[in-house]
Amino acid sequence: GAALSLDQDYVYGSTSTRFIDSFAPGIIALAVLMVTTIFSVIIIVREKSGGMLERLFSTPLRPMELVLGHAAALSLVAVAQSTVVLGASLLLFQVQVVGGVPLVFAILLMFAVGNQGLGMVASAAARNELQAVQFIPLVLFPSLLLTGVFYPLEAIPGGLRPLSWFVPMTYANDALHSVMLRGWGAAEVGVDLIVLGAYATVALLGAAVFIRRQA
Repeated sequence: GAALSLDQDYVYGSTSTRFIDSFAPGIIALAVLMVTTIFSVIIIVREKSGGMLERLFSTPLRPMELVLGHAAALSLVAVAQSTVVLGASLLLFQVQVVGGVPLVFAILLMFAVGNQGLGMVASAAARNELQAVQFIPLVLFPSLLLTGVFYPLEAIPGGLRPLSWFVPMTYANDALHSVMLRGWGAAEVGVDLIVLGAYATVALLGAAVFIRRQA
């Protein structure tokens, strides 16, 4: 009889899709998480320990204005970092981006702003830089282990899997994978964008409250 032949029909990607193409979105988000969180933690702690916050709040400056000013400055750092990481991925490693690059930047920026607010909240509870840095593993380890960066969410033990939905990195990773590998647009990743927007808003509001109390 005639030999059987199998035709591979890819739902997402193609025969040219490599492991690094599926690995890169999570690594890019992880790099943004580390830099923005660490920078925001250290900057606020130094300002507080040096008496800068106390002097700033002796002026008519409002806590939210201070937080937004820091967030805007650190967002420029996040954009620069995202450009370097994404550029290196595209030029050096030829990582495929099926969807729109502007949407990738928007996702990274929303995620970065939330991380900045979270870092400011952590720094408000710290007395010095060493104590502030000790908060970073509390953010980093769940983002590494519970968000699907290194393995699918389905591989996480059932008892821990619900915790994944409380880690913002889960939504950033999912959105980047969907845009970069599947070619989805803003409508298809709308839930992720809403969650990341809410994360950024709540984190900045929390930062404004805690920084004012600790100033």
